[in-house]
Amino acid sequence: PRARNAMNQSLRSAVHRLTRPPGDSGAPDVSVGTLSPAGAAHLARAATLLLAAACCVAARRARSERAAYLAGLAFFPLALLASPVTWKAHHVVLLPLFLAAVVAARGPRAPRWLVPLLVVTWVATGLLSEEVTGKPAKAWLQAASVVTWFDVALLVAALALARRADAEPPGT
Repeated sequence: PRARNAMNQSLRSAVHRLTRPPGDSGAPDVSVGTLSPAGAAHLARAATLLLAAACCVAARRARSERAAYLAGLAFFPLALLASPVTWKAHHVVLLPLFLAAVVAARGPRAPRWLVPLLVVTWVATGLLSEEVTGKPAKAWLQAASVVTWFDVALLVAALALARRADAEPPGT
């Protein structure tokens, strides 16, 4: 992958960046291990299938309308993660999930982890632009796939919220 490919925030690209040999592209090195391109592709496919299976199970098991809605929203980040090409601009599709999470964070029974997750996600994926961080930091953020990993976090949060919605007594 070349440096400009660091802009692709799909799960496959993120896994490839984490597992490529150091120094093999013009992008900042963020590798945590080395796999062959085929090995990285298999790992990315397995991770995508695991996330897809989790979304399908959550949607199938949802007992309340609210849980079904939240489980359905998990498919938005899944689509971004599974896409062969995902640019940061595509993440506008996550607004319904983000709004549903904000609503879930307002209740008295809201999970404590939700507000910090939403704030850090918003800062890391929305506010940290090149104008704020500068070109080298922006390049590192893209190479480190920060947006991708927050997509994974939002997907998991949607599934957790769906599960909580089914565990709550009716009418809450």
